[in-house]
This record gives sequence, C-alpha cells and structure tokens, in this order.
Amino acid sequence: MTIRNRLATIAEDLADSELSVTTEADQRSNPSDVTVFLDSAYVRSRPEYQRRNFEIIVGSIESERREKRRFGLSVIGANNPRAYLRRNLETAGWRDGSAVTVLSDGDPALPRLVRDATGADVRHILDWWHISIRIRHVETTFQTLFSLLDDPVRLVVETLVQNLRWRIWHGQTARALDAIEVLFRFGMRVRRQTVGRTNDAAFSAVARTMELQTYLEYNRAALVDYDLRRRSGKAVSTSRAEGLVNDIANARMGMRWSPKGAHRVATVRAAVLDGRLGKGQLRAA
Repeated sequence: MTIRNRLATIAEDLADSELSVTTEADQRSNPSDVTVFLDSAYVRSRPEYQRRNFEIIVGSIESERREKRRFGLSVIGANNPRAYLRRNLETAGWRDGSAVTVLSDGDPALPRLVRDATGADVRHILDWWHISIRIRHVETTFQTLFSLLDDPVRLVVETLVQNLRWRIWHGQTARALDAIEVLFRFGMRVRRQTVGRTNDAAFSAVARTMELQTYLEYNRAALVDYDLRRRSGKAVSTSRAEGLVNDIANARMGMRWSPKGAHRVATVRAAVLDGRLGKGQLRAA
C-alpha cells in the first residue's frame, strides 16, 4: 500500500510539474517540428475490470532541436490521455502549427491519438521494419516453392520476388502491388495444378502474398520513398519505440494491473528513462 501510494504521488507530481513547464515554455520557446515514434504492448488486467488485457502505448518524441521525450500511456487509465500526450509534445518543442510526423506499425489508433492531441492533421509513415518482415515472409515461401518447381515461368516470377523489396523501399507502391498480384496468380495456378509438398508450398506463398498485399493496401497513404528519406537523414522505422516496449511495459508489468495503476507506472518509468526524476521537480513524499 505504501509503495502504491508513493507511486501515485510521484505520477501526480510529474503531471503538475509538466503542466507548469509547458506553460512557461509557451511564453519563451520557438516552435519545433517533431517526429513521434509509437508502439504498444498489452498488459494483463486485474479480474475486477472484466477484461483480459488492455493496451499500453509507448513512444518517443524527437524535435528538430534534437530534444527527446519518452512517454508511456494507458488510454483507459489516464484521466485525459489527449491532454497528457499534448503536454509531452509541448515539452519536446511542439506548438500549434508545428508539423508532426508519426511513425507506427499501421495500427490506425496510434496516429489518431496524436491527431486528437494536437487537434491537427499529422503525417503518418508506415514503419519499414514491419514492412520488411512481411516481404521476407514472401521471399522465404517463394524460395521454398521454386525449389520444388521446374516451370519456365518460374524465372520471371523469381525476378519479381527479388525486385519486390527494392520497389517498396524506393516508394514504387503501384509497381510493387502489380508484382504482388502476379505472384498471387502464379501461386494460385500452382495450387490448382499440384499436390503434396508443392501444393503446400504454394498455399504458404499465396497466404504470405495476400498478407503483404492487404497490409500495403490498407496503409497505402502512409507509404513513402524510404530510400530518399533515409538519405535525407530521417528515420524510417519505429525502433526507438520498440525498445521502449521492453523498458516501460514488459520489464515492469509482468503481473496483473488496473488501467490507472499501469498508467502511473508507465508515466514514472518514462520519467526515469529521461532522467526527469533527478531534477528537483517533485515535492518530498
């Protein structure tokens, strides 16, 4: 009980201190464009909340001034999740009118949360790592299928598989989707004409191809020229946020939690990672 009360006190002190900091910052700092890296994890809920688990959102906010701000958030556990996220954005240098870029794995709730917090539109970019994993699944399943086939068309299809990653990386979404459609039709033809191991391999190839196609189509507006973005020195993945899943959620929340308790832990843990608890911002317990 003492630990829980102390945690609640620290979390409330953090909220109070951050509110005063952002109020002062509004008066003295210049606005800055920010990039928000988002990911999420699921925490087991305590039985009385009548749900198996709930989501913890973690993120890292980086500004043009190279300032960095980590945060953890339970949407159903925070009193006002939009205000909480807005304060974190403001502390990192964001102001009304500043541009916001969000990198996430494609979950529409994540960029929507930032959009609601800012009250403005945001630029959403699909994380390259999650795309790359799905491309790798297609490559692997087709390699297995090709090893079982003696088909003259195979060489043409094999070239499409080899070029698929390059097309998506360079922002050639339409060409990539055209290639995926060819791969799908090829896999379906092989399924109709074969049995046994070859048929099973074709089924896996078709399934992985459909998964990639659906993922890209659903997130088409968030696909960019990743090569150009990387050469411009800009981030193309949410690796910063994925590390925070372990640092904020997984490492500290192995047991069952209430949404409010989990939010407090995530808030304090993010402050510890940023070094904000050692700056005299909290009153004595």
